[in-house]
Amino acid sequence: MVKKHILPNLESLSIEELLTLKEQIEKQIKKNQKAEKKILLKKMNAIAKNAGYSSAAEIMIGTRSERKDKGLKSPPMYKHPTEDKTWTGKGRVPGWMLEYEKKKGNTREDLLIKEQTNK
Repeated sequence: MVKKHILPNLESLSIEELLTLKEQIEKQIKKNQKAEKKILLKKMNAIAKNAGYSSAAEIMIGTRSERKDKGLKSPPMYKHPTEDKTWTGKGRVPGWMLEYEKKKGNTREDLLIKEQTNK
């Protein structure tokens, strides 16, 4: 339930007073969030114990699967026609690729690295 408090007329406050009020509000928000988090964690631990776990943390461990290819670089799929620049085909399209495609008749497929197309 929201408690009603009488707020000062914000228009009548100076910038310094408004900044002080803002700081107080931000501190109170953090304090309330911390308290709510504590209550939620207690509820989660109780549910976990009822399900046979020692804590909610035990359930959460290992729930995010590790990527098998983490840290491995993808091989380049495209090569610049004249310079030693490549692109994997993932992420943002490099400027040189966009410029190449702007020219009439040029397509991305023209720049595919041959070894990649033989798979």
